Amino acid sequence: MNHWTDLLQNPEGINAIFADGKPSLVAVDLHEIVLKTDASCVTLRFDVAQYPLAPPKKWVAQACNRVQIALMLIGVSELAIKGWKTSCRIDFELERVGGGLRLIAGNGPVGLEILADFAHLSSLSAYCDSGLAPDRE
Repeated sequence: MNHWTDLLQNPEGINAIFADGKPSLVAVDLHEIVLKTDASCVTLRFDVAQYPLAPPKKWVAQACNRVQIALMLIGVSELAIKGWKTSCRIDFELERVGGGLRLIAGNGPVGLEILADFAHLSSLSAYCDSGLAPDRE
């Protein structure tokens, strides 16, 4: 079975940062869903639960403890969103379906199903979350 990062057009950034083990899409903190009509794109911005064991020196110097990803789904043909909350911790699944991809989430305050042609890593960044519980750092 493929890891979700293997389905990206450009997994190199995640592979380099998370050389010790790729991040999961379980228990992500969803911050934003952006819909764009040009190229039928949906971008999901979320924090992953994992932090790399050997983060970049810049992240260490800035005392970062959270990794944030913006995942762009391109060529969206179907989109369903159900529910919304100010705090959205959910599990995503990204899988290959036919010639495209399907992203689903249905176990939290937001339900999503997106069918798209491609998935692209738009951004990968880190920041210091002062509210993060010490056991998650």
